[in-house]
Amino acid sequence: MYRSSISPAAGTSIYHYANLAHEPSTLQALRDAVEKHDLGRLVHMLKQLSPDAPVVMDADSGRDGKTLLHVAAALGDEDAVLALLPSFVKQPDRLNAKDQNSCNALLSAAEGGNINVVKSLIDAGLSGLDALERTVSDRNVEATKVLISAGVNPMSFGRNSDEAANPPASVTQDCKKLLDGAGLDMVTLLFAANSLASVKEGEHVVKQGAEGSNSLLTAWHNGDMDSVGTMIDDGERLPADLIVNSSLEKLKSLTSSENGAARLDSLIQMGGTRMKTLPLRVVAANDMPFLRQILAHGVGDLEGRDEEGFTALGVASRDGNVEAIKVLCAAGANVNATQTYGFRTALFIAAEQNKPDAINALCQYGANIEERAMQSRTALMHAIEMRNPQAINALLAKGANPNHSAWDRVTPLKMAVAQGDLDTIQALHDHGANSDVVDDD
Repeated sequence: MYRSSISPAAGTSIYHYANLAHEPSTLQALRDAVEKHDLGRLVHMLKQLSPDAPVVMDADSGRDGKTLLHVAAALGDEDAVLALLPSFVKQPDRLNAKDQNSCNALLSAAEGGNINVVKSLIDAGLSGLDALERTVSDRNVEATKVLISAGVNPMSFGRNSDEAANPPASVTQDCKKLLDGAGLDMVTLLFAANSLASVKEGEHVVKQGAEGSNSLLTAWHNGDMDSVGTMIDDGERLPADLIVNSSLEKLKSLTSSENGAARLDSLIQMGGTRMKTLPLRVVAANDMPFLRQILAHGVGDLEGRDEEGFTALGVASRDGNVEAIKVLCAAGANVNATQTYGFRTALFIAAEQNKPDAINALCQYGANIEERAMQSRTALMHAIEMRNPQAINALLAKGANPNHSAWDRVTPLKMAVAQGDLDTIQALHDHGANSDVVDDD
């Protein structure tokens, strides 16, 4: 059981419940003592209060819904927690009270990182398994580590009290349910921390349609790519989201060995359709050798998009990565696919970013220089709007129409005149801009 630092005295006093049960200043004084780690003041006040006085128990309503025990636990103040527990254990509903984030004091302690406080709260009657279920579902790795270090064992899920004390070497359905959807970082943590050490060798935990054995996940977590590669060669499988979300360096290390081509094929099979954004990630990292390697194996969807809506070709155009543009287009990337919003193609992206070499490369592979985006504006008009002289000259040199009229009857020349851009005005005239043109349709 927990150790009590004080023995609260019952009976009347200047702080007694009968007089100050609803006095905000009393609760604030107690909370100030906790937040300032003023144990002497806290102990003195608690000794003057009736042990079951509601003022000790009540949440600081209107602020964050936390009890004094929440505050002390979150601060990791073991002495304050031990001083408060005698009052709280008398009312289990207050001991397990939840704040506005549905966290009780044990969760607050786990997030605060104090293992001794966590142990004291578990000894006082709070459920470590309930807290672990919450931290795992929230993918809170650090709080989960604290709970595991305090002795909470996920193998106890779904056991009766006798089995929970000595869990047998098998995973219950409740335990599998706990891990399902928890994220591979969390699963590998549980394996690496030996909290699932009693899982029989070779047994697999089902995770989002893929499997990963104890030894394989532990090797991956520890960065032992040689062992991971060997197990893949022997038919072991990595979970799809672990592959998709792993660093490029890990993937490259697995595919750079003598068996690299076969391992890459295995990774593709395990990752499935979720590997579609790998070319985009590799382009963003400007790793051309790896890009060529994965494209040679048909990895990914060249039209897969990132959160901003860019394809791999869009990223290469944005960055002015001419080599990547050529590699992607040669591999079959759609040079006229729209990027992000506004119906813009990769050519628009290169024009907006003032990347003349990217513009030339895209045109070499068939980019439609007269493609229209929002308001029927062309890449040339976007380059003028952004005042990108190199992009303007590159587009004009490739034959961009200087007399195109948008929906609002604006032409490239009118845009340049409105901006007072004399160099662009001259460039447009040099390429045949007609001062009288209104509509070319």
